[in-house]
Amino acid sequence: MIEIKHLKTGAVLYRLEAASLAGLKLMSVKLPGANLAGVDLSGASLKNCDLRDADLTEANLEGAELVDSCLSGARMTQTNLYKADLSNAVLTAADLSGACLQEAHLRYAKLSGANLSGADLTSADCSMADLRANLVQANLTGANLQCANLSGADLTNSDLTRANFRGASVTCTKWGGAKLLNTIDAHGNKSSSTPDARKTNRPWWQFWS
Repeated sequence: MIEIKHLKTGAVLYRLEAASLAGLKLMSVKLPGANLAGVDLSGASLKNCDLRDADLTEANLEGAELVDSCLSGARMTQTNLYKADLSNAVLTAADLSGACLQEAHLRYAKLSGANLSGADLTSADCSMADLRANLVQANLTGANLQCANLSGADLTNSDLTRANFRGASVTCTKWGGAKLLNTIDAHGNKSSSTPDARKTNRPWWQFWS
């Protein structure tokens, strides 16, 4: 028997007969404020789950499905999200500092106000995502940032080698010390300087935000 408890109150939020949460289907489960720190959730299906303010510090979510899930305000420092699917997930104000998001799917994900400092997003698909976030010293090598909203994002000292910014909004973005070798700028041109925000086509997010 596994009991998932609330981080602060200790109240049981969910019970299930299983030896591990790895690979299980927990779709549409409501777990706000859940204590899942260090838990193995690799390969689990958590689609459309309510994980607001949950503690997932150092949890293993490798290959997990978190499509349409709400993780607003969640603690996910040092969390393993390698190849996890976070498409259309809500991660506003979440703490993902130092998290592994290599090859993760973040299409249409909402990360405004999130802390991704030091996170590893190597080859992650962040196309159409709202990335108005703290990305200081983040590794975005080879990341797909096409049509993403990075307006006002802090990319100080980040590694953007081979990142693709085609169609992205980069107005007022902070670039100090960022590595921009072979970056594809907002116009689809290869550049080693700051991606140009001028004359960028109106991105998708402006139609609904």
